[in-house]
Amino acid sequence: MKQILLIFSLFILSLSASAQLTHLVVETIDGEAIKCRTADIDRMVIPADVDSVTLITYSGEEKGWFGQEIVKMHVDQTAIPLVNYKVRCENDYVFDFLRFTKYDPEDYSYTEVFNYAVANERRDWPNPIVIRLEDFSLGFNNKPTHNNPIIYSHNADFSSSKQDHLTGDSLVIWNVIPGDTLYYQILGFDESTVIQQGWAAMQGRERMIYAPSVDNIRDLGGWPTEDGGHLRYGCFFRGSKFQDAIKNYISDEDIVRLRELGILCELDLRGATEAYGGNYSEKYCRLGKDIPYVLIGHGCYSYMNAVKEYPDYIRYTWNLIRSYVLAHKPIYFNCSRGCDRAGTFAFLLEGVLGLSENNLNLDYEMSSFCGDAGFRSRNEVTIVPDYDFGGMVNYIKSLDGETLRDKFETFFVDICLISREDIQALRDWMIDYSAPYNPYPHPAPEQESEEESEN
Repeated sequence: MKQILLIFSLFILSLSASAQLTHLVVETIDGEAIKCRTADIDRMVIPADVDSVTLITYSGEEKGWFGQEIVKMHVDQTAIPLVNYKVRCENDYVFDFLRFTKYDPEDYSYTEVFNYAVANERRDWPNPIVIRLEDFSLGFNNKPTHNNPIIYSHNADFSSSKQDHLTGDSLVIWNVIPGDTLYYQILGFDESTVIQQGWAAMQGRERMIYAPSVDNIRDLGGWPTEDGGHLRYGCFFRGSKFQDAIKNYISDEDIVRLRELGILCELDLRGATEAYGGNYSEKYCRLGKDIPYVLIGHGCYSYMNAVKEYPDYIRYTWNLIRSYVLAHKPIYFNCSRGCDRAGTFAFLLEGVLGLSENNLNLDYEMSSFCGDAGFRSRNEVTIVPDYDFGGMVNYIKSLDGETLRDKFETFFVDICLISREDIQALRDWMIDYSAPYNPYPHPAPEQESEEESEN
């Protein structure tokens, strides 16, 4: 009788894994009993046909038994393999851009974004959580299998969970909130035996949203405020259109993804002809007719044109988004590409909530990561006066106020006629003062320590 006791103590990072045996007993037909312990064993190999057992020691020595030598092949796996993951939400290009870019606030003549964003390549997607069924989790009496059921939850006790199936040997989960942890269990095909379990933690700060048929979607949450807080996730989403006048629509798969974000209102900053060809029957949210759709109906709602000529539109937009967000109803605001009109309103909103000038620059330029259609830089000034981001920043900085946030407040109160009480109510809900994970120090690359560069 051969018994094998296995205890797996695993930590997965960058998809590397290790498993160690703590105790193995093999009894062969001639009565030989051989005991081995962790200090001696590197790994054990048992083929799927279970005809042999091979032990490989750390010194490289092999010890094997064949089927005809073993009284009975039986393996007891006494502990469920534990496999944990840590994933950074930002892709490498965005991570490096946010980490290493610090602009001179007095000089809007240059940009760094094109060191990280390139033409003809979308880099506006996050990293997903990928949970894999590891070979050692199948047990030594089980043949390799795929498409196993998997249960995952935000709660360690699985009191509220979702069930899915692996695609092959893995499950890809998109759009997890930074800081969240998913707990999971992979089941055998009988759906009663857990064959692998663990957790997956999403780290980072910037929450880009994966929806391939829509450009440039981002959650405004995560950005730090200058008074020590950070913006709450899941309240404001910005991005490009769900539909246009020539009937280019969001895909069915992306409708499911975006509804899972909990969006309860679409605020469209375009004009009627641009949005749905002026055909009133087409005026509805493509995520579902149960979601309110509000059209601003003004085609020039951006940059200097907006802040100097159309404060009434800003006031209307503010009152709408404030009413939804304070009622805990997430809102999606968009224009055609999610860059100019959406970028202008994101700039004003983030500014009055207290982002630094550098972070306002970075968030504006992040539209460049969706490729050619989204290229936007802080130093761009086109022949159309509206497209002057630096001019808009300097206009706000020219207003009264001690801090940059105060100057934005002056703009909203004195020019857009929005009350200070309304502004403070939004701040009270939107700014979270619990300590966030901060992955973006600003050392020059050559000043990094050896430990930092390895991480």
